[in-house]
Amino acid sequence: MTDTMALWKGSHWLSNTPRLFAQRVFKEEWEAAVAHRGSKLWIHNVMEAGERLKENGMQPGLELLVSGLQEADELARPKRELLERATEEVRKRLRTGQYRAFGFDRPRTLDTQPVQLPAEVWTSNKSLEKSEVTFQSLTFIDVRVRMVSVERDPLLKAQYEVPAVKAGRPTVGPAIEAAFDALHKIGEIDPTASQKHHFPKIRTWIERNEIDVNIPPEGISDKTISKFFSPLFKRLKEKDDL
Repeated sequence: MTDTMALWKGSHWLSNTPRLFAQRVFKEEWEAAVAHRGSKLWIHNVMEAGERLKENGMQPGLELLVSGLQEADELARPKRELLERATEEVRKRLRTGQYRAFGFDRPRTLDTQPVQLPAEVWTSNKSLEKSEVTFQSLTFIDVRVRMVSVERDPLLKAQYEVPAVKAGRPTVGPAIEAAFDALHKIGEIDPTASQKHHFPKIRTWIERNEIDVNIPPEGISDKTISKFFSPLFKRLKEKDDL
């Protein structure tokens, strides 16, 4: 079963997708448009344009303001047009199913799951400025877009992957933990003694119970036993100290 919540969390807000698309796909054009626009606020561009026009002899007044607005708008035009192109490209990919959108068709609660929006949604919804869209009688909120095709989606691949089974005999970790539990039940684990004091008991228990492990019990090093024994022993000591 597809985990739509994982896909939703791993997606981008609908309102951010045109900018992300432009930055990725129109990278050089985007960088040029950003440089052309500059980093100043729009109103600062208007004010600076007005100052330049005054220096060239234009007198203060409505005509100066209009000319300043036009000059500032010209600075922003390449970036705006690029975002418009990116919006159309994102919508096209959503309509064809190359991109998928996920959102909520009802007010969210702790157990509400997102749903995948039908591709037909993007025939009528032309603006991507908000992360909310309407379709027929439905309203989808908190809409996010998975900007990767199904066949290349690592999240989908991870959901259907079967963990590889390691060849060979089982490792010693589970055997050491089983030995600890068995010895503890019969009172052979002493919280007041050292950990190392118990290591021969672990090896003996594994051998006597003929546990199938990848190395002979007598060959299990103290370091290996300590790796699995130590957390269990510490928890036991903490309980004993209460």
